Amino acid sequence: MFKRLTAFLLPLVFIWSTSVRAQDQAPPADAPARVQATQPAEPPQPTQEQQQFQQMQQVFQTIIQNMLAKGINPRDFFQQMQNGADPADIQKQLIDQGLIDKQTLDNLQSTMQSVVANRIKLQLDVDDTEWKVLWPLIQKVMSASAALNGTRGGGGMGGFFTVQSPAGADLSKARRALNAAINDPATHADSFTSLLRQYREARDSVQQELDTARSDLISALTTRQEGALVSMGLVE
Repeated sequence: MFKRLTAFLLPLVFIWSTSVRAQDQAPPADAPARVQATQPAEPPQPTQEQQQFQQMQQVFQTIIQNMLAKGINPRDFFQQMQNGADPADIQKQLIDQGLIDKQTLDNLQSTMQSVVANRIKLQLDVDDTEWKVLWPLIQKVMSASAALNGTRGGGGMGGFFTVQSPAGADLSKARRALNAAINDPATHADSFTSLLRQYREARDSVQQELDTARSDLISALTTRQEGALVSMGLVE
């Protein structure tokens, strides 16, 4: 199922599937009969991460409902992300078409970033002081990686919770120009020489940015932490 969905919808599918699994694992309907009536079980309080997932789920559901109300097929709309569209362009479309307001989108990005950061921090087993040093380095890796993955199709999700660097912005611009030329039958063959050169130069610049960011990050990690980030695909 996941392969048929676009990159932007993956978090919603994950959140939805998580809630379904939680329902499957809930006690049967007759469970209260086995608990003393005088001592009802206290429902567990949701964790911060669970609350964040619920918030994201509500936002994604609202976007989907707004799309359907406007006659927009969500799969067709977000297919752009899987095809390597610039996340900034997708965000602009969401706002311009009235599918989400900027404040809600900003809050969504902040929540997504918080979830990602908390997951990584937990895996690295660091305190707040260490995290203040590592997190900016990790963000640089994620930003460059998202920019590169976007050029390969399906990696644009990272663009929704990372800050795009100037090199990443140049690569997105070069990619859009190349795609536009490919999709335009009137594009002269000679134009592709310049477009390909600009694209490759921008791609190489981001690759160098990623290599430097990963090197800086690794130098600040313990061996165990490096292994954890290797398993997560952030470093190689």
